[in-house]
Amino acid sequence: ACRAIHDCYSAGPHPLNPPDNPEEPHWSNLSATIGNQYLRTRRVFGNLLENAVKYGRENGTVTVGGRIISDGNFELFVQDDGPGIPAESLERVFERFYRVDKARSRELGGTGLGLAIVKHLAQSFGGTVSVASEAGQGSTFTVELPAG
Repeated sequence: ACRAIHDCYSAGPHPLNPPDNPEEPHWSNLSATIGNQYLRTRRVFGNLLENAVKYGRENGTVTVGGRIISDGNFELFVQDDGPGIPAESLERVFERFYRVDKARSRELGGTGLGLAIVKHLAQSFGGTVSVASEAGQGSTFTVELPAG
């Protein structure tokens, strides 16, 4: 998982790794073993990171992190400082093709499948995904994956 997160973070020009800041991210505190789930973990993290950058504030902040939790399970999170998600949309954001703000989504592109893919992949290896958000306060997406 740590390698997948690192690869997403450092894959070319990216708002979180601008060319004038070539410093590598520091992942030494993320040491969970997720076995052969590298590609799926990378896809999960990549989709969450892409959404955080796409829907966050212009020149805003995206925070990522992870930790080992009970029984060696691994939890990662992606937090943005964007407009947040209204309470009535929280239960639906992981549905295929669901868009919180349809007008903004059209201008930013995408298919409305990213979070549905995240949920499907997390569940496919026994994990979970959740979101905490408040309108105007940004969103935090958390994925828990089993060890091994």
